[in-house]
Amino acid sequence: MKESASITVENSDGVPKVRREAGDDGESFEVAVLISQGFGAGWSTWNREHSAILLFHKDIVEFILENPAETCVDAQVWDEKLESLVMELIGDDYVYTGGAEQLEVIWLPEGTPFIVTEYDGAEGLRTLANYEWNRA
Repeated sequence: MKESASITVENSDGVPKVRREAGDDGESFEVAVLISQGFGAGWSTWNREHSAILLFHKDIVEFILENPAETCVDAQVWDEKLESLVMELIGDDYVYTGGAEQLEVIWLPEGTPFIVTEYDGAEGLRTLANYEWNRA
């Protein structure tokens, strides 16, 4: 796993994203994507109108990297801090933050087309490379 010290911030598509070098060439990068893989509640999939912010925003990514849920002493304080951060970024008085405790940062090569799938709250990623396309 790459060290967090290699993380740099890049502004793209109006949402500040976290990106890091992916190789030694200094020309390939990976972008951080937030996914809640546990069953129960989706993260970005249950907030479609705010999905880009919930998937990529650098402040949320940095919060998760610096404060992994499994290491927090007080889950309620952790939830409140994350929920407050999300509401501030979105500018909405209500955003469903279910699934937050199971958030993971997934690193994808920059520019990779993907979709977030969801089943019973468990989110997953699908890229074009994951599919075998049929041709007519």
